[in-house]
Amino acid sequence: KTTDRDHEIKKLYEASNFLRTFVPTDENVTNYAPAILRVVYAYLKLKEIDSATRLINDIQSYFSLSNISDLDMYSFHMATGQAQVIAGKFKDGINSHILALKLIQGSTSISDDDRSKKLVQVNAGIGNTYLELGDYKNAIKHYEKHDTVYNLHNIALAQLELSQWEQALISATAASKMAQQQGSNLFWANSNVLIARAKHQLGQTDEAVETIK
Repeated sequence: KTTDRDHEIKKLYEASNFLRTFVPTDENVTNYAPAILRVVYAYLKLKEIDSATRLINDIQSYFSLSNISDLDMYSFHMATGQAQVIAGKFKDGINSHILALKLIQGSTSISDDDRSKKLVQVNAGIGNTYLELGDYKNAIKHYEKHDTVYNLHNIALAQLELSQWEQALISATAASKMAQQQGSNLFWANSNVLIARAKHQLGQTDEAVETIK
């Protein structure tokens, strides 16, 4: 979701000759990396993919410096993957997400809490890319790694595409219940639509209509 902050970050970066010409070293990259990554993500949120891609290419070499943190390296791979997916380079995007996944799995400097959160994020990113590619089985494989309302919803969506009506009904019902418990009206409504679609395919048309009334 785009925010005023994203526009502000973009404006400040483009007006700052200092940041645009700054040359990171091992001594200062820990301060530089988070700042420049915020600019990359601002471009991505603003759908300015060419600008995001140019900046990613410009800063790529800096992320090989020895003092770069695992979290910043993870964010770089994730941003690269997002830009590639948006540009339609799905396989490259998956590869970048897998680099992020392996980094998080193998890192000894990331807290267990950060690791758990990042694993949810990266597996959802890989699942989303497979979903866009129409590779629904691999999408489900990655969504199933974490029990979240977002993943349950997308599992049901993929199962519908595979004509797995009963499984889709189970997944969508679980997503609807979790969304209701969490107070997420959007996912509750969207999950109910998937429930209705599954019931309709199972010949339960009257129940399907009642679900979305």
